[in-house]
Amino acid sequence: MKEAVIVDACRSPIGRAGDRGVYRAIGPVDLMVPVLKAVVERNKLDPNLIDDICMGSATLGGAMIRNILLVAGFPQSVAGSDTARQCASSSNAIAIAAHYIINDDADIMIAAGLETMDRQGPVQAWQIGARGAPGMGGGGGRPQMAQAPQAEYPPDWKHANTLPRLPADIPPWIYDMGRTAEELSQRFNISREDSDAFALTSHEKAIAGQDAGLFKDEIVPITINYQDGSTETIDTDQCPRRGTSLEKIASLPPAYQENGRVTAGNSCPRSDGAGAVLMMSKEKAKELGYKPMCTFRHAVAIGVDPTVMGVGPYPSTEKLLKRTGMTIKDIDIFEINEAFSCQVLYSGRMLGFGPEEWEKTNPKGGSVAIGHPLGMTGTRQTAVIAHEMVRRDLHYGIATLCVGGGQGMATLFEREK
Repeated sequence: MKEAVIVDACRSPIGRAGDRGVYRAIGPVDLMVPVLKAVVERNKLDPNLIDDICMGSATLGGAMIRNILLVAGFPQSVAGSDTARQCASSSNAIAIAAHYIINDDADIMIAAGLETMDRQGPVQAWQIGARGAPGMGGGGGRPQMAQAPQAEYPPDWKHANTLPRLPADIPPWIYDMGRTAEELSQRFNISREDSDAFALTSHEKAIAGQDAGLFKDEIVPITINYQDGSTETIDTDQCPRRGTSLEKIASLPPAYQENGRVTAGNSCPRSDGAGAVLMMSKEKAKELGYKPMCTFRHAVAIGVDPTVMGVGPYPSTEKLLKRTGMTIKDIDIFEINEAFSCQVLYSGRMLGFGPEEWEKTNPKGGSVAIGHPLGMTGTRQTAVIAHEMVRRDLHYGIATLCVGGGQGMATLFEREK
């Protein structure tokens, strides 16, 4: 079998979702097109050589990736598909791309991730001021639909006994991610104080990374052309908060229940972004003169109790380590998605993290500070691992996420010496 290597990984800056976000005037196509074009152009790759592009998104799908490729001016021979595994959608896309290459069904693939929360275009007037849809984990809401006129079935119409959307023992609120995080905090005794302290660390790492220029190689600036003739270039993540403090984070009220432990301060902000990972067979990379950043090794997924879906990084990472015969001591960098501080703290606890492992985890901050554009986040995590592996000559890295509906996914990368 062939090996799948990562030649490059890049992303847009991540912006806050909705009318307060830097991308409020544009839509998903405007975000994804420049990132895909950049990953091709900055590697001087002939786009005619690309076999396929797989895009992960939790809320955008259908024919969108094919439309994006046509708008971007890619050759019509370049195929495209969408995949969805909630928050691990672009991690899934990376695994799919790797498996095409490993099985010798493709030589060059791009795995992409894209999310503009609640919308398939610019923010609409009715969305201004919307701050999330109850029961959907922060959706932004939809306009009130007009009441349809009452209609009657024909007399001979037979109604079937249909299956429920969920089993009777699964509560309907499992897709409200904040509720599941609160459940996790309470059930496994993750304190508000520990979650707040973790959140502060995430912001501090992200700000330090910005100040040190550690994001410059992975970020593709996005230029917005306004109809009044003005332009604006976004080149920095919007969400990290300079000057925040433990006192400020601790002052925020519980978001999901009275006396709760999950707040806006120790959760990820709703956000928009796009990312792309250029992957090739090792043979094709060598033929074209590329030096791989790292090699895809394994990806696993696992199901978990949906009422505490945030536990996902623990069993998925444990499954990955067992399948590879490795331990946490073998891993040089962990990217554990910070959907909520509490679930990262739980995962580290269960994996047996000590100070050394925590030092290796999310070195440039995580989603609490940077943002979590759902299905795009896997490409962001992969970009961090790939660029940090090159910068610091690291050997093994794991990217892992919790997944809405009760899943976890973990991916192993190796930088070969």
